[in-house]
Amino acid sequence: SFLEQQRWYGGKSQAIRLVRIASATPVPGADAVVALVEVTYDSGELALYQLPLALARDAHAESIRNASPKAVIATLKGPRGESVLYDATYDAGFRDALLRMILDSSSGKSETAAAPSANANSSAICASRSGTLDAFTLTSEASRLGSAEQSNTSILFGEKAILKLFRRLRTGENPDVEVTRFLTEVAHFGHIAPYLGDLRLGTENTTIAFLQTFAANEGNGWEWMLGELGRFYESVANCPTPETKPLPLDVNAPGESAHEIR
Repeated sequence: SFLEQQRWYGGKSQAIRLVRIASATPVPGADAVVALVEVTYDSGELALYQLPLALARDAHAESIRNASPKAVIATLKGPRGESVLYDATYDAGFRDALLRMILDSSSGKSETAAAPSANANSSAICASRSGTLDAFTLTSEASRLGSAEQSNTSILFGEKAILKLFRRLRTGENPDVEVTRFLTEVAHFGHIAPYLGDLRLGTENTTIAFLQTFAANEGNGWEWMLGELGRFYESVANCPTPETKPLPLDVNAPGESAHEIR
C-alpha cells in the first residue's frame, strides 16, 4: 500500500501479487539501509525499486509522524515500545551520508563505500566522483528534498548540487549518468549541468544515485511556448492584413497530372 501511494511508483495500473525485499545494504555514516524491493505483478512482470529504510523511536518517531507523515511505511510494536519504519530520504543524516560517500571517493575512480552486511542479502555500494567536484564546497550545505517528484527523488544540497535518487532500477549504468559524464569529462561540453559523481550497487554496478550541478528551474516547455506565441502575436498585432493568395491546385482534381502542377 505504501508503494502505490508514491508518485515515483510506476506500476499503479497493475495489480501487485507479491512484494519482497531482494537486498538490504547498510549505508555508512547513517542508521539506514538501501533496500531493493522486488514487485511481482499478477501478469508475471517483475519490477525493482529502491526504497531506503530507517527506523525511528520515541521522540524521533513522533517527529517523523508529525513532520513527514507520507514517509511512514509502518508502525511497529515491540518490547521497547512503538517504532516507525520510514523512507530514509526524509532523514537529513541519510541524505548527507550519500553525499559523503561520493565526496570521499577518489576522483575518476570507483571505490567501495559500504561492504555487504553479514546479516542480510546485500551488495556493496560503490562511489565515483568527477574532478569537477573539487571546485565545490558541499560539506556545509543543508540538504532538502525536491518538491517536484516524478520517477525519481531529488535531493538538493543548497543551491550547488542535486542528487537524483533513482527509484525504478534497471541493471547496469543509467544512461543519464553515462551520457552526462561523457559530455562533462570527455567532450567538455559546457551547456549542461556537469556530472559530479554517482553511486552504484552490486556486482552489476546498477546506478542508484547521480550527483550533478544544480541548475535553477526557469519554467517548462509549455510555459516557454506560450510566452513565445504571446510575444509573436504582440509583434504582428499592428501589421497590415497579408495579401490573399489563391489556393493551390488540388493534386487530386480530375484531368490534372502531377507534372502539370507548378
